Amino acid sequence: MRVLACLVGLLLLPLALAALILGSPSSLSPSGWLTALSLLGLSAGMLSAPLRKARRRGLTRASALLLLAVFLVRTGTARQGKTVRIVAGDDPHGRLIDRLIEERDLALPAARALAWTRLFPPSETSGLESSMRRRYDLLGQEEGSVPSPVLGTYLGVGHGEDFDMLVIEDLATRGSDTTVVFLHGYAGSFTLPCYEVARAARRAGASTVCPSTRWQGDFWSPDGERRVREVATRLRGAGKSRLVLAGLSNGGIGASRLLPRMPGLFEGAILISGADAGAPPPGIPALVIHGERDTMTSASAARAYASHSRGQYVSLKGNHFAWLEEADRIESIVAAFLARLWPPPSGSASRALLTRGAIPRRGITAPPGGTSATAPTRR
Repeated sequence: MRVLACLVGLLLLPLALAALILGSPSSLSPSGWLTALSLLGLSAGMLSAPLRKARRRGLTRASALLLLAVFLVRTGTARQGKTVRIVAGDDPHGRLIDRLIEERDLALPAARALAWTRLFPPSETSGLESSMRRRYDLLGQEEGSVPSPVLGTYLGVGHGEDFDMLVIEDLATRGSDTTVVFLHGYAGSFTLPCYEVARAARRAGASTVCPSTRWQGDFWSPDGERRVREVATRLRGAGKSRLVLAGLSNGGIGASRLLPRMPGLFEGAILISGADAGAPPPGIPALVIHGERDTMTSASAARAYASHSRGQYVSLKGNHFAWLEEADRIESIVAAFLARLWPPPSGSASRALLTRGAIPRRGITAPPGGTSATAPTRR
C-alpha cells in the first residue's frame, strides 16, 4: 500500500507544482489555490508514507478533506450563472464534472505555459494571459461562478446525443425566436468564448447555444456534423425559427464547411479567426472576422472565403486571439450584423441602439469582390 501511495504522490506532485508555479495571485481563483495546496499536501503525505508510522496520516487526511470540501463547494455554487448553464443530453443540470473546477484555473496557467514554452509564436502569446484574465474577471463579475464543459471535453464524456451544450440566455432572449449556434475551436469547449459571443447576441435579442465535440474542434467530422444537426433540430422543435451558425478558429473552419451541407437550416454565418477558403459559398449572409497578424489560421484564406461568398470581411490588427484583445469591438460588430439580419421593430432596445450608433454601422470592410459595408437585410 505504501508503494502505491508513493506512486499516487508522484502523479499528484507535478499537477500541484504546475498550478502553484504557473498560477499567480490574480489568475487562480480561491478554489484554484485551495485545490493546488490540497494536491501538494496529498502528494507530500503520500510520498512520505514509507518514512513514517502507519497511524501518522494527518497531512494526507487533512489535504484530502480540504480537496473534498473545495469540490463540494464548487459543485454547489457553480450549477449555473445568471444566464449561463450547461445541459448534457436530456439532463438540464449538466454533469458533476462540469462544476468541479473554475475554468480560469486551467485556462490562465495554460496561457502562461504557452508563453514560457514557446509552443506558440511569441507574437501570439504576448499579452494573451492579461487579455484572458480581464475577460475572465468580467465573466465572474457578470455571472458569478459558472460551470465549464472543458474537463468533459478532454475526458471524452458524452456520446451520440448525450453531449454537453452551453446555453446562455436571459429572460428577454429566452422567448426570442433567434439563436446563435457557436462552435468552439481547437483545444476544447470553454465557457469564455461562448460567453463572449453570447454578449453580442444578447444585444441583438438572441440567445446562444454552444455544443461540445472532441477537443480538436473538428465539427466537419461525421460526429461533429451530427451534433450540429441535432442542435438545430432541437432548437427548431423549441420554436427557434431563426438560427445563425458561428464558429471560432477550427469552429469557424467547421462552420464554413458545414453550411453548404445544411441548406435551409441557418440564415446567417459568423466566422471568427477561421474559415476554409475552398468551402462552397453558404448562400446566406456571412460575416468573417480575422486578425491580420494571425499565424495560426490564415487571414488570406478568410479573405478569400469572404470574397467568393460575397460576405463581409472585418480586418483586425490583432493575432489569432483578437477575439480577446479586441473583444469589445468584435461584440459591437457581431451585434450589428445580427441586428441587421432581422431589423427589430421600431421603438425596441436594439433598434434604439442602432439609431443612436451604440452598435456602429462602420468598421466593416468588404474584401475585393465582396459586398459593400452595409449588411444584407433579412425580413
